[in-house]
Amino acid sequence: MWTTVDLLFSGKLQKFPNLQISLAEGGIGWVPYILERSDYVWERHRYYQNIDFDTPPSDLFKKHFWGCFHRR
Repeated sequence: MWTTVDLLFSGKLQKFPNLQISLAEGGIGWVPYILERSDYVWERHRYYQNIDFDTPPSDLFKKHFWGCFHRR
């Protein structure tokens, strides 16, 4: 989960615009919380925390990440 956040804020997704990442075996129940929180941090802290991109983390996630879950 936290590795996903690190990638969202790293600038690597901008450097490699065709990169696709699959999240497997970790569930996806945490994704809505992480995206909401990441957008909150991005919106409020990007100007003084050296977050040098104009795209919200949730949009980056939608473009670059795939998640999966197991149905029981």
